[in-house]
Amino acid sequence: MRRMIALVVIVSALWGVYWFVAASGLKSAINTQFSQLRTLGWSLEYDSLSVQGFPSRLDTRVQNLELTAPRNAFKWQAPFFQVFALSYRPNHVIAVWPNAFAVETTAGAYDVTHQDLRASLRLEASTDLALEQLVIVGQDLRFDSADVGQASVQATQLSVRPLPARPGYYESALELDEIVPMASLAAQLGWASDTPLTISRAFVNGEFRFDAPLDRTALTDGPLQLQEATVTRAHLRIADTVLNLSGELRISRFAPPEGKVQLNATGWKALLAQLDPAKLDTETLTKRLTAMVGEDEEIALNLTLREGFIHFGPIPLIPAPDWRLP
Repeated sequence: MRRMIALVVIVSALWGVYWFVAASGLKSAINTQFSQLRTLGWSLEYDSLSVQGFPSRLDTRVQNLELTAPRNAFKWQAPFFQVFALSYRPNHVIAVWPNAFAVETTAGAYDVTHQDLRASLRLEASTDLALEQLVIVGQDLRFDSADVGQASVQATQLSVRPLPARPGYYESALELDEIVPMASLAAQLGWASDTPLTISRAFVNGEFRFDAPLDRTALTDGPLQLQEATVTRAHLRIADTVLNLSGELRISRFAPPEGKVQLNATGWKALLAQLDPAKLDTETLTKRLTAMVGEDEEIALNLTLREGFIHFGPIPLIPAPDWRLP
C-alpha cells in the first residue's frame, strides 16, 4: 500500500512538473511569435497573457487584445481571445471568440456580434506544425457598420485541409445559411428589387495554393500570397431560384476567371427579373436562354469561361465576373 501511495505521489509530482514546463514553454512560444509579428510590421497590444488549466489542460487567454496589420490593412479589437488545448494533445486547439468584437478595414469599420464563433485547429505533430485540418463554425453573426449598413449570417462553417495527392494544395468548403448582405453589396452584385436580398443557402467547394505552406512560419516569414484558386462546386438558393455549379472555375490575380462548368438552374427567370439591367443585360440574356431552352424553368448548360466572357458553345452570353485573387 505504501508503495502504491508513493507511486501515485511520484507520478503526480512528475505530471505537475510536465504541466508547468509545458505551460511555460507555450507562453514563451506565444511571446516569441508576437515579437516576430511586430518585426514584420504588425502592431499587437494586450493587457495580459495567461496559461491555466492544470492538470489536464493548457488554456490560453489574452485580455484586451488589439491587432493591427501592416499598413493598417485591418484592425481587430476584442475584450479577450481564448485558445484551449489538452496538455497531452497540444497540437489540437480550440479557439473561441468573444460574443462581440470590432473590425476595421479599408472598406469600413464593423461591430461584430454572434451567438457562437469558434475554430478547431489540428496541426501535424512535427517541428513544422503543418496544417492538418481547420474548421471554423459560427452562429447568428451580425455585422453593423455606420459606413455601409448591416449584414447577417445565421450559420456558417469553413473547412480547410491539405490535399495528400497534391503537396502544397488545400481543399476547402464554405457553407452559409440565411445570408442578408449589406444593401451596398447587394447593389454591387446587381440586385435591384425593393425586397432585401436574402440568400437562403450557399456553399462553395474548391482548391487553392499559397506561395508557402500553411505551418508555423505562415505569418512570421512574411504575408502569404494566394497563387491559385479553383472552384469545383457551388450552390446558391435565393427564394425559389436554385443554382448548382460543377466543374473547374480557375481564378487568378491577372485575368477574369477561366474554365469549363455545368450550370443547373431552377427558377432562373425569377432571379433575372430581380437584377439591375444597367449592370447586366437581363433582357438580352433572357431572350438567348429562352431561345435555347424555351419556357422551361429548369435549365442545364455547359459553359466555358474564357477571354472575359461566358460562352455557351461558340456563343458569348454575357461578360464574365471580374473575380481576381488579392
